[in-house]
Amino acid sequence: MLPYSLIEKKQAGKALTCKEWEFFISGFLSKDIPAYQMSAMLMAIYFRGLEDEEVLNLIDIVIQSGKRI
Repeated sequence: MLPYSLIEKKQAGKALTCKEWEFFISGFLSKDIPAYQMSAMLMAIYFRGLEDEEVLNLIDIVIQSGKRI
């Protein structure tokens, strides 16, 4: 999986799977995906939007990425 291919997929208006989102978010948090690619993904999301399933997946991924108290 390549970050650029996921950005292109989102720019085309297609939904990303949970595994694709996990790859992208974990890559960004581990600094394997640079900020400019995250910016490109955010721009694609802004213009193309997210499916309901993508929103739910992203919420779960972000919650699981943090420390638990």
